[in-house]
Amino acid sequence: MEMIPNNLVQNGDFSAGFTDWTLAGLTQNAQIVTEGDNQFARFGPGVSMYQDVNVNAHDDYVFAFRFRAPYVGNGLDIKIEGLDANNNPSPPLVEQTFPQTQNWTRKGTIFNTGQFTKLRITFIIFSAADVDDVGLFATGQPNQNGLFGSYYNGTDFNTLVFQRVDPQIDFFWPTGSPPALGNQKLNVNDYSIRWLGYALMPFVPINQPNRRIIFRTISDDGVRLWVYPLNTPQPGPIINNWTLHSATANDSLPQDLVPGDFYNIQLDLFNGPGTSTIQLMYYFEGDDPQTAKTVPTEVLFPKTP
Repeated sequence: MEMIPNNLVQNGDFSAGFTDWTLAGLTQNAQIVTEGDNQFARFGPGVSMYQDVNVNAHDDYVFAFRFRAPYVGNGLDIKIEGLDANNNPSPPLVEQTFPQTQNWTRKGTIFNTGQFTKLRITFIIFSAADVDDVGLFATGQPNQNGLFGSYYNGTDFNTLVFQRVDPQIDFFWPTGSPPALGNQKLNVNDYSIRWLGYALMPFVPINQPNRRIIFRTISDDGVRLWVYPLNTPQPGPIINNWTLHSATANDSLPQDLVPGDFYNIQLDLFNGPGTSTIQLMYYFEGDDPQTAKTVPTEVLFPKTP
């Protein structure tokens, strides 16, 4: 996944012998393990490790990592605390448990740093776990958050005209004013767009993991939406209205999405004659659909084709 640029956590891939990490535990520190092209850290039971990093106050950050903890009753905790001028930790800004998993799983969380300019990031590993690709980065950086859009002439992705990262999907193009990037412009009529990326699911409440989310698109004309787990084949779309129509709301069935997990996301649009619009939104099962909100920039990460 190409989703952790501007990595602020030092040696997050554990390739430098844990420099800048402080490790303490009841048993040995980690060992470096290689499986094919993948190199990662394997921790024994009872390990706690932390790193202190400098950040900007009052900014939103994403903390993400990849782990595997296949043993019964195993898993790991993460804790993120603000540090005062004397390096005394605050009550946790983030404190979250991730249960055992047989397969490599990418997890993440979004939080605000509040008044703090220094954080302590701690992993607590109960039995044994493999950890890799640890990253912390500010949201909303140019080309870092959003979906990667490929803009084509033709209604079937015929001729690529330009590509860009769109921070969120909320567009209206009037008749005669098609999408453009600088001097590059789509045809007035008959064009298509494909957005690719990943979505982090913190907007499913952590303390309400069984609450299901409904995705909504408003489009003119055709629209298709896929949201599905990483490392799985692409299934059928959860929204599919690939027809000519005026601005129309389409809702997915309720989706069971795990808080803290990343998901693949693909959104397709085509426009025939006249105006075009596209919005990607969500609301929770049982709520009024009119409460639907635009999927926020900070949970979207671009993926190049």
